[in-house]
Amino acid sequence: MGVSNRMIVRMPVSNVDLLLTLTLLGSVIGCGKPADLPALAPVVGKIMMDGKPLAGVLVSFESPSGVVAFGATDENGGYELVYRDPYTGAGLGENTVRIETSLDAPTPGGWRDPIPSIYNARSTLKANVVEGPNAFDFALESKPKKK
Repeated sequence: MGVSNRMIVRMPVSNVDLLLTLTLLGSVIGCGKPADLPALAPVVGKIMMDGKPLAGVLVSFESPSGVVAFGATDENGGYELVYRDPYTGAGLGENTVRIETSLDAPTPGGWRDPIPSIYNARSTLKANVVEGPNAFDFALESKPKKK
């Protein structure tokens, strides 16, 4: 039998090296989008009521296929929609837009949203979301004219 001249050298592996390798491997394996993720496009905008920014309200877009994305307005009335964290945007197509007051507790009996129902429960607001960036500003009236 012949004798092998190969030498096996064992390199010590630090915990840091192992952690970096596993992190890199995990990010490569887990970087794909979920199979059930609908086609989305980024949506931002501004909500005004009677010419003033409307802060702290909820904005939702619902696409014809039932994809719902949400956002909340900041102190300037600005919003950005999120479908499901970390995926931002709204479903493509003509969306029904709803704008409603955000409450931190259950609604008290007899409570009515100060935002007129034509902007939420019986919304007449629409937005056509297309591929690429979208910006939709809405100018609401606290006492909308009846049609």
